[in-house]
Amino acid sequence: MAAQSADPKVNGVSEEFPQKISELSPLDSGSAGEWIASIDLVPLIGHCCTVPDGKTIEQVYEEFQHHEHEFMAVVDDGWKALGICSREEVGMLLGLRFGWELYARAKIGDHLSAHATLVTVGEPVTSVLERALSRGDQFFFDDVVLVDPGGVCRGLIPMKTLIQLQHRFLSDTITWLDRQRREIETRQRRMEEDLELAGRLQQTMFRHQSYPFQDDGADGPTPCRLYFHYRPTSQVGGDFLQTLTLPGGQVGVLLCDVMGHGVRSALVTAMVRAMAETHIRSAGDPGEFLTLLNRDLSVILGQSDGQLFVTALFLLIDVGGEVHHAVAGHHDPLHLRKQEGDIRPLAAAPGTDGPPLGVIADFAYGTTVSPLASNDLILLYTDGVFEVFSPEGEEFGQDRLRAALYELRELAIPDLFDGIMARLSHFSGTAVFPDDICMIGIEAK
Repeated sequence: MAAQSADPKVNGVSEEFPQKISELSPLDSGSAGEWIASIDLVPLIGHCCTVPDGKTIEQVYEEFQHHEHEFMAVVDDGWKALGICSREEVGMLLGLRFGWELYARAKIGDHLSAHATLVTVGEPVTSVLERALSRGDQFFFDDVVLVDPGGVCRGLIPMKTLIQLQHRFLSDTITWLDRQRREIETRQRRMEEDLELAGRLQQTMFRHQSYPFQDDGADGPTPCRLYFHYRPTSQVGGDFLQTLTLPGGQVGVLLCDVMGHGVRSALVTAMVRAMAETHIRSAGDPGEFLTLLNRDLSVILGQSDGQLFVTALFLLIDVGGEVHHAVAGHHDPLHLRKQEGDIRPLAAAPGTDGPPLGVIADFAYGTTVSPLASNDLILLYTDGVFEVFSPEGEEFGQDRLRAALYELRELAIPDLFDGIMARLSHFSGTAVFPDDICMIGIEAK
């Protein structure tokens, strides 16, 4: 007596199952997860052999002799799946001492496999794999019974098919991840090339800003010589210098430090640079100049996500021997007075300094005027210079910076910068620093 097969007209299956895993649609542009989620369970059916739950174990044993399948679904009169029976378990029952006498006439419905796995058409393949692969060793290789939403048996899915599917999924996942890795590496390489170019352009702009004031020009004498040292943490940084040439031989120097570093900060520096050019007519009054920058920058930064601000310092040096400056949340420059042989902060007058740019939109900054003698040196710097830490966590600090400046005061400014950087490296034990470092030396003529 042959095993009963589910009616294709009733259950919608054919004799062509299971579909080979290799014949499933290939993984194209999507992820392996998207691919496996699109798989239909029905094509995975291996066979549709069923037995009614009222048949005896002896009858089931004989039906197993007519095919090579290890499992059959046990169904009721309405084709609803109740569980499965296995060739091995039926043979074991009948092979026991007095097994034929005890079990031959017993109904198979009373001896179903203890841990049958029934899954429903439309159930995600990932869920089916999780359930099937989590079974214990004793039942791991049992077929999985596929039923429709009404519980009617559609067929059995061999565990071998699910293992092959899992292997295909893992293999395609590795392929997809490798492809994603290559794409990310390509984008990363292009981004690094763009950042390297941006960094070179930013360094070029720094160098360009320092050159016009080394010597007197065709328009007359300049009041100072200007030098800089800049070391960004990444390819591009948030510290920047801008110099402005004003009528009457005046030289304007704008130093800004954008919160953070990297691409975002570099974009803000570009905006500030453009704004500074639009307000060059007001640069004769440093306080008014920073007030206008703050007003425009507040409008833009107020639309960004998260807090972002810019500390700034603007100095105006004229041929007459004075320095005018305004401060927006920045620390005071250091003034090395050569004749007196001392160093002191170039402090803002009370009530003239204010918060960083972009914090209070309508803040009005004031201007401080200080004398400047021939050969005096003014050192402007960002906080990356003194916020360097030793291996024990001690900060280099502004006192050490002032002491270093005094010790190196007789050197040419480029050599003075090198000496300060050497002290920072020795103090921290590394040549890699956590923040952008920018120093500007202004030497009065």
